[in-house]
Amino acid sequence: MKKYLLIILALLTIGISAWLIKHFNAKKDAAISCAVLPPDVREKIIVDPRHSKITVITKDRTDTLFLPDRPTSIIIPNVGPVRIERRTWGFEMAPFAALVVTDTLRAGVGIDGFYWNKLNLGSGIGLNVPNLFGDKSGVQLKTLLDVRFFTHVSYNLYSNTSLGLVLDTNKNLGLDLSFRF
Repeated sequence: MKKYLLIILALLTIGISAWLIKHFNAKKDAAISCAVLPPDVREKIIVDPRHSKITVITKDRTDTLFLPDRPTSIIIPNVGPVRIERRTWGFEMAPFAALVVTDTLRAGVGIDGFYWNKLNLGSGIGLNVPNLFGDKSGVQLKTLLDVRFFTHVSYNLYSNTSLGLVLDTNKNLGLDLSFRF
């Protein structure tokens, strides 16, 4: 009985905490990221890590740029507009997990090795998903070990989630949904 009470208490705590965070943080975040420039402010910089963007608001214009998960510098000169310095391309070693669809659904892991703005180039290894959970009786060993290497070009959609175009070792084209960790 105590075990069930603890589980119920834990679930209630998580639920109430999630509601409070969403309810109160959403209001504060909306006020902080408001794109209206108050009359006594010359420029406003809004950094939104959840959506991977940075916005610079002035009386004349609003500029929104992609905020990479790499070092970014905001320069506020004595004269002139605010500048944002960031690398737009380069090499990286960013691991990811992916759902890959070529000739069948596969679960994969890999590493992105090159980026250009929101595009990433990487490669990984995928295992046939039905082989992970299905009934293995009567299935040939060759089918059970259907592992494929793949290369993907992916586009960052939201935070650490990307959608990509895949080419596997059997020359099958497909799509993947990858999550960086």
